[in-house]
Amino acid sequence: ECHLRLGNLDQARLVYEDIENRLPSLGPKAAWDKAMMYYRASLFGEARNLLKDFLKRYPSDPKAAETYYWLGWAYYRDNQTAEAVNAFTALRDQFPKTRFGQEANFRIADSYFNGKQWQAAVTAYRQALDSPQWAEDAYYGLVLALLKLNQVAEAETSLNQYANRFPSGVLIDELKDKLAQKNQNQTGATNTATPGLQP
Repeated sequence: ECHLRLGNLDQARLVYEDIENRLPSLGPKAAWDKAMMYYRASLFGEARNLLKDFLKRYPSDPKAAETYYWLGWAYYRDNQTAEAVNAFTALRDQFPKTRFGQEANFRIADSYFNGKQWQAAVTAYRQALDSPQWAEDAYYGLVLALLKLNQVAEAETSLNQYANRFPSGVLIDELKDKLAQKNQNQTGATNTATPGLQP
């Protein structure tokens, strides 16, 4: 812990590995803490390696669901969309009743959005609408993804559904502004492309 406070990752890693080797009962905790140490240091590649190793060595550990969660995030942070989706999908499928599993559909959608895969994001956000805790955020992402696809009418429909389901939703006004801006841009483009008769 002292090494970690001082920012000496290599020394801290050696301490964690020594604990794993000498105290098997503390092995899972030491392996988990070691992986998260690298994640918190934004060394996502090494964090991924250690998280995957944790899942291989301790597949039934109580932290397995959370490990998939942070593995997905470690891929997401490095813009590795397909791998992030795979990790969050494994989380959803293997641990659907955990709080991490219930968040997984939303994180899958967000991963697609982050990777600019708008249509896949739309499909995933629609699935995430079933999760009460994440539905409002899913509506927000859904409307934005639809606007990216220039599906303005569908975006407006989804925004109306959001407003009906969450009348005091904190993101409604922001989405209305984005929708109005999109409509204005499209109207401006149409007017520019098809000018009226000149006197």
